[in-house]
Amino acid sequence: KVVEAFEKNQGRYVIPVSHLRGTDGFGCDLISVASEDIRNQTITRLTVNETDVLRYIEVKGRSSRTGEVELTGNEYRAAECKYDRYFIYRVYVDPNRTRHYEVAVLCDPLNSKAAILFTMN
Repeated sequence: KVVEAFEKNQGRYVIPVSHLRGTDGFGCDLISVASEDIRNQTITRLTVNETDVLRYIEVKGRSSRTGEVELTGNEYRAAECKYDRYFIYRVYVDPNRTRHYEVAVLCDPLNSKAAILFTMN
């Protein structure tokens, strides 16, 4: 709900897709489109036009601002393919104010200087 409100405030509309798995999956929790009409048409048609997707959003909830965020294999592959349209939204509760949520947004996490990639041979 926090991410949906954030996206709407930015003039974008979300469609939940985390329930889709396998070849139907997007490797994220939400996709974001430019208008409510596009969102409604996509939901009605049950198909997504890739050109309508502005953001592929993986939501990671945390209770604090610190700590690592990991991507699953499917999320990692989606981030590799979508580049600057793949986002991690880290949602956390302000420890000093309950029911006050904050969102940290990371675009293109695999190419971001904020991300640390670790591979083990």
